[in-house]
Amino acid sequence: MTADHRESDPLRWLPAKTLAEIDKARRALESVLGERLESAFVVGAAMNPARGDRALAPEIIAVIAAEGLRKMRALAEALADPMKSGVRVRVVTHDELARSADVFALEVAEWKARHRVVAGRDVLASIEVDRAHLRHALELELRGLSRRIRNRVLAGVAAGPTRDDPARALRDGLDRLLVAAHHLFVLAGREAPSDEAALVDALASLIAIEPAPLRAVTRSIREAKQSPNPLDALDALSVAVDGAASWVDKWDETSGQQVQS
Repeated sequence: MTADHRESDPLRWLPAKTLAEIDKARRALESVLGERLESAFVVGAAMNPARGDRALAPEIIAVIAAEGLRKMRALAEALADPMKSGVRVRVVTHDELARSADVFALEVAEWKARHRVVAGRDVLASIEVDRAHLRHALELELRGLSRRIRNRVLAGVAAGPTRDDPARALRDGLDRLLVAAHHLFVLAGREAPSDEAALVDALASLIAIEPAPLRAVTRSIREAKQSPNPLDALDALSVAVDGAASWVDKWDETSGQQVQS
């Protein structure tokens, strides 16, 4: 990231050390790939200032020309230092990205919604995600999320944190729910609130659930002063996740409305 980028850089909530590691990764990508590097952009937790883990493992998507795949050995060597420090770099070719907006609709839609280009051009600007594909991806995500949270919390409570950490399972579940929530509003043709607390309340209103339990568990997870009771938090998250899945299930992409069963 150059100095002129830093003045308006939305990653300003990341500590200087994390920004330096991102820049190391960028320079490594550019030095090895040269013109074969079409774009590199930051996605994921680093783009969300509300997440407590935003600085832990910044994720960079590197979009490259297909011939750049022959540089994987040199790229692995060049990226060793920043990746050992926690940076995650995922490499996709231009064609893979262009052809994945249907089968990975939610992932691509989330990248488009929240990313920061650190090298090359914004290749996401020309990629469109079809609403029908997004609807399917959202339901798939939410149905799977409901099962994952339930079973991870069950394993952690029953067998202890060596099997799974219930607090981590709940935090991961909340993060994925709120990603999905943003795109529920996209699907509905409405603007999603940018503030996380407002998004929680708006989601509760959209899917017609009582907002207080979800609001409380979100605050407890984000403040990290005291972990919520895992089974009580599971109840609150499950109501929201299942409610969101049901809302998507009733959405008809042709009419742009929910259909009553």
